[in-house]
Amino acid sequence: MQLKRVSVLAAMAVVAGLTSTLGPVASATAADPAPVPLSSSLADFGQMVATPSHLFFTAPSALALGGTKAENQVLVTDLDGGNATPIPNEPGAAAMALSKDGSTLYVARSKDSSIAAIDATAAVPAETAHYALGDGVTPTSVAVIGSTVWFGYAKGTEYGLGSLDLSGATPVVTLTPIVDAGFAPVHLKAFGTSFGTSGLVLADGDHTGSWVRSYDVSSGTPVAGKTVTRAGVSLVALDVTADGLDVVTGWDDNAVEVYDIASMTVYQAYPVPKITDGTMMPTSLAIGADGILAVGVQGGDVHTFAGGELRSFGIGGGVPGGAVAWSSDQSRLYTITADSEGGDNPVLHILTNPELATTRLNATTPATAVPGQQVTVSGTLASGWGAWDAGITVSVSRDGTVLDAAVPVNGDGSYSFTDTLPTAADGTVYHYAVSYAGDAKHAAAQASAQISEPAPLTPLAQISPVGGSQSLTVQADTGSSTDSSTITSRTMDFGDGTGPVDISTPGKTTHTYEFPGTYQVKLTEGDAAGRKASVTYPVTVGLAASARMNLIARDAAGALWQYQGSGISSRVFEPRAEIGPGWNTYKMLTSLAGQRADGTGDLVARDASGVLWLYQGTGNPAAPFKSRVRIGG
Repeated sequence: MQLKRVSVLAAMAVVAGLTSTLGPVASATAADPAPVPLSSSLADFGQMVATPSHLFFTAPSALALGGTKAENQVLVTDLDGGNATPIPNEPGAAAMALSKDGSTLYVARSKDSSIAAIDATAAVPAETAHYALGDGVTPTSVAVIGSTVWFGYAKGTEYGLGSLDLSGATPVVTLTPIVDAGFAPVHLKAFGTSFGTSGLVLADGDHTGSWVRSYDVSSGTPVAGKTVTRAGVSLVALDVTADGLDVVTGWDDNAVEVYDIASMTVYQAYPVPKITDGTMMPTSLAIGADGILAVGVQGGDVHTFAGGELRSFGIGGGVPGGAVAWSSDQSRLYTITADSEGGDNPVLHILTNPELATTRLNATTPATAVPGQQVTVSGTLASGWGAWDAGITVSVSRDGTVLDAAVPVNGDGSYSFTDTLPTAADGTVYHYAVSYAGDAKHAAAQASAQISEPAPLTPLAQISPVGGSQSLTVQADTGSSTDSSTITSRTMDFGDGTGPVDISTPGKTTHTYEFPGTYQVKLTEGDAAGRKASVTYPVTVGLAASARMNLIARDAAGALWQYQGSGISSRVFEPRAEIGPGWNTYKMLTSLAGQRADGTGDLVARDASGVLWLYQGTGNPAAPFKSRVRIGG
């Protein structure tokens, strides 16, 4: 949300038109100027004001050039922090305010109860006048509306709001006590509205239970408006928007809140990042002419906001109060860091292109895909400026080749691009790069993503057993199959005409072969990348043992051997197995109906005396015959 509620679009247009101010986008990535130590000129730091030609600094104590301690001066430098020159004889110089036309810098002098006027446009700025405020009056803050300089003051135990009217030949000082003020008003900002009201926002600050109050000073006499008080916390910084509608406040509980000046009700809070040691308290606030808010924090960062956070500058050190100021053309943000809250050893930092938002770009793709597959490269472009203007584009490239230099970005920052992967070897990695060139409001940004072409799909199954007799039951198990992509389908075809079986879910199955033959068991897998692959395994099924005939043979030594029929055409018999010795006592051996592989079949033997003996089959292939039985003789 833009701070300038009445003219949000106008404010955005102002920033959009900063191209000539900011320079080419490439300059956004250029290094900021080197920090400028000011400790040789300032012992500590009080406040900073930036004009179109100079920077002005005050401090509770200052060191004159040459190292001799001399209090009561204003230090002036050029816009790069160089050519440091003191403006002497400014006793107790502290708070400063610039006239609306930028010509005169007014300085509150606490040690002689006066306000000094300095010519801010001169090549060598110098005091032109100073105005007494009255005995015992200590100015603590200052603001300028037209020809009147307003100031917060302390006078003994009296605290109030004073005015220094410079419109006539004789300056007129008026003191207005604030009866409910328990502390001196140390924060004072002037504003003017589009409907003619001139006003001030005054706050005491720097103590628990700080209050913030608006005053209408259009008549020349301050008329108190609404007040806001936050119990238990202390105000540390404030600024008002150029349209006079809002006051932005910083508190020591790490809150940055925006209040409507007319009602003093909060309507927006900015997140100021915290760290565990609690040193992220906002210490300085500055609102640019176009409504962009800069926040300096105690931990040493500066953040800019416009609807959301634009940029974050990590500069190190601590940012004291009053230490953030915009350049007149908004192209720079001046910041002071110091060793302590008191501003010891101040260092000037010049932050360039502070309104150029940090741009966050991301890109996503599928993790894997195969050649010929369409893939989508998508993501979002985001920044603190919120919605994107029409015509914003990003460039998408693959492996260094630009595929589309102008992919449209939607108003919400989303984009999408479709690509078809070219042919490449298995395992190829495709690298995508998405880039945003940047513009007057946004820094350039890049993102990357990659798609890996999966390793080859390699189906694998365990088939057991791989051979046997009719009515053979085999088990197929794909539990050991691996693939770099997710396997989405598995089918097993056992090659006997029964058709494929879907085993996607269990991953295994069993199958029974009823007929002999050699079969090709085929496993086919598909994966999430859209690929399919198959592997085959042979399974041999022979005749049933009862249908396979054995060969019985006797050797010269009288040993009887059995050659069991395999039922396989490529291997008729299994290796021989000895039935037993001593069969040479028989003159003749005759199988009655043939010996079978299941151990059935009878054998008749005739010995030398002519006696017939019957050997009946046992049904046990390992011991195929029972003991002999005499038939006759």
